[in-house]
Amino acid sequence: MKKILLNVVLVMVMLCGVMVLNHTVQASEWDKGNVQTVDDGSFVFKAYISNDGTKSWIYNVKVRREKYASTLRFPSAIGNAKVTKIGHKEKKDSDICYNVFGGYVEWYHDFDGYEASLVNIKEVVIPDSVESITKYCFAGLRSLTTVNLPKKLKKLDAMVFINSRGIKEITVPKKLKDISVRAFDGCKGIENIKVNKKNKAYKSADGMLLSKNGRTLYLVPAAKKTVSIPGTVKKIAESAFCQSQAKKIYIPKSVTDIGDNALSCKAEYVELSRKNPVFAMDGECIYNKKSKALAAVVNADKNIAVSSNVKIIPGGVSVIGECAKYLEIPASVTKLETPYWHKIAESMDAVIKFRSAKPPVIITDIPSWEYAYFPMDSQIVVPKAGEEAYRNWFKETESEEMLKNLKTY
Repeated sequence: MKKILLNVVLVMVMLCGVMVLNHTVQASEWDKGNVQTVDDGSFVFKAYISNDGTKSWIYNVKVRREKYASTLRFPSAIGNAKVTKIGHKEKKDSDICYNVFGGYVEWYHDFDGYEASLVNIKEVVIPDSVESITKYCFAGLRSLTTVNLPKKLKKLDAMVFINSRGIKEITVPKKLKDISVRAFDGCKGIENIKVNKKNKAYKSADGMLLSKNGRTLYLVPAAKKTVSIPGTVKKIAESAFCQSQAKKIYIPKSVTDIGDNALSCKAEYVELSRKNPVFAMDGECIYNKKSKALAAVVNADKNIAVSSNVKIIPGGVSVIGECAKYLEIPASVTKLETPYWHKIAESMDAVIKFRSAKPPVIITDIPSWEYAYFPMDSQIVVPKAGEEAYRNWFKETESEEMLKNLKTY
């Protein structure tokens, strides 16, 4: 028995040693003390070389102001080390982000890293040896119209291209199997997404990005004005319409799953097949017939009266159109999910009217964060008979500041 235990301990020690060794190898893949520079006249490329000398990572590009070029062509190798990675040095768990040119990027405050030296760059040519492009890499290339995604690229991360409004078409290469829907934020000119026929993860249908089997809609190109979701689609993935400027959307009976914020965009008209077995449309609301959860609101007139068929307003509800100036919540709604059920009416001067004298239950995994519970600047209107109950509701959720916005009718 002791011998067996000893063997088990030895095996565990060996496994731990292998894990530590692997971690060490991964952590030290790049020799950051070995910086190589390539100057092609218009651009200066700085790169790290891998410890084994076979790969290089271009982490910075300097644009020569006196020699502006319209094409940014990355070298395929730095010396004998082929280029496999492009992008600024990443900082984990940090909001401080930079593009490959060293420009500061803070996308949520509309800083895209743009500077005057980037204005002439209309084309980016990336060698097919590149397997990794870091977040925010080409942010701020506002004049960009043409880019090739390299053949060996496996993942396209969030915010790689921000505000490259001139890009009209994207071709997904064979090995790319993970595409962030936020990779092309602000790329309002994209009309068509093509996919290499040998790609095992994705396919294209009417310019949209779908799963290979056609059952999941992942991304709608921004410039497409009328979107008819293919009849093969069963699921509209999270934020699939996040870049869409569509005016009209048609949802077929095949769609049985709508992800968080899946339909959120500025469309003015949405049509849902009446034969859809899972979802129904009542007024401005699309809801799940079985769970009674609100899936989307269509807010062309900036006023929303939630359907009395709805019992739950989840945090991931899609807002199609502008945020409501007036939101009426019926007595049928017994649960509100945060964050953020109230994004339906996030206008500074919005009015939210509750029809029930009994406040709904707040469902949240962010305790004591009042900003997740309510829209802090909106007026809350409740039945006179429920005033005390709503006052206690605000106190219980540590949102007493909302009391100053409480009105009765």
